[in-house]
Amino acid sequence: SSAPFRGLGGLPGGPPVAAMDVQRAWHEPAVGAAASWLSDLAKSAVTAIQDEYRLTFEDHCCHLVELRPNLLVAEFPSRAKRHWLASRLNREFGADYIVVNLSGQLYDTTEFEGPVMDVVMSGCVPPLDVLLRLCVSTHKWLGSSSSRCLIVHGGRARSATSSSNAFGPVVALVAAYLSWAGLAASPNLGMLDVCIACRVQDNSLWPSQRRYLSYFEVLQRGLAKTINRHPRKLSRLVFVGLGGDDVHRFLELWQQETLLFHADFDTPEAMGAVFLVDTLCTGDLSIRVSRAATRDRKAELEMQVCFHTSFHESFIRFLYTQIDSPRGQVHDGCAIDVYFEASAEPGVEDDDRELLAASVAAAAAVNGPRPAPAEVETETPAEGGPAFFDLAAGDAEDPPEDATAPPSSKSKRTVFAPDDIDAFFDDL
Repeated sequence: SSAPFRGLGGLPGGPPVAAMDVQRAWHEPAVGAAASWLSDLAKSAVTAIQDEYRLTFEDHCCHLVELRPNLLVAEFPSRAKRHWLASRLNREFGADYIVVNLSGQLYDTTEFEGPVMDVVMSGCVPPLDVLLRLCVSTHKWLGSSSSRCLIVHGGRARSATSSSNAFGPVVALVAAYLSWAGLAASPNLGMLDVCIACRVQDNSLWPSQRRYLSYFEVLQRGLAKTINRHPRKLSRLVFVGLGGDDVHRFLELWQQETLLFHADFDTPEAMGAVFLVDTLCTGDLSIRVSRAATRDRKAELEMQVCFHTSFHESFIRFLYTQIDSPRGQVHDGCAIDVYFEASAEPGVEDDDRELLAASVAAAAAVNGPRPAPAEVETETPAEGGPAFFDLAAGDAEDPPEDATAPPSSKSKRTVFAPDDIDAFFDDL
């Protein structure tokens, strides 16, 4: 008779040696992987607890994201967090920082030792020329001292759905700056860098914010200009696939901070609408459709498009994927058609100083940052002549600040137009 089968160790009835080898080959790596996973999980938990402790007790729930050593992104400084944010910035930077407010809202800044720049928005984006001038001027200001820091924040996150886009204007500005300064290959790649650092999805940016990054790239390539453009008449607006739901709506057309046109949708039960606008306009425009206020709720923005007239011809169609939808209420089939006509009516002439400043800024958009001050020769501008965006000029020749001036006179300035940025930095 044949001998009994002997498994591992020669014991009768034990599993075959080959089978045990297979089990061991499967079991040992699995145990090792599980142990590694548990170790990583424990480390992640410890890191999360440390981050939460630091955020709660040291940073007092003030989120600050460091994109570069001298470039930070902050949350909107609500009343509950403003004191703690100001205390942290004052402690770390003294008065050597600037806060750029892209929320479109004003707030008390007396606790901030550094100045706060309030940028008047064009819808959900900074006006294009302001965006460009900010890149140039802040780069010069930051480059003059390694201790200086720029802090940028957007609007208040009013709900979970709006929290990501609270960073939208911030992403647009910082991505443009990174591209212009040569720290990103393009505005879109700069956008991805900022989104990753701020932990927001890149698809959370609204179409208008992406549109302005495309404009900025076109300006960088020298393929368009925004100065000396004659105003055109916006003849009519056509809304396709909007309405038919008995909701009362109203339309607004804005040119930056100026309301150019307002009208109600006359027939809430009808699908679509046509508005005869016949208004001269140029530059940054925003078309906004809001749901009218009711007894139970305030008026709320339903859709908008922000665009610049220099980059479009006589007809523009914005499809539903190109329309900002703060509450996700724009559906497939919606569109906004914009019709322009040439106008023989003269527009408001720009100031010569502003035209010169704009042309220098446009050249800077193409050329990028200039060499450091020690590497270039500078000439003293003629007396009384404009001295905008002298990127080669250092701050050593600037007159000292008046220490007796009241802090409020230097702590805030509202930026409506590009030349306001020059005045802001002239006061520093």
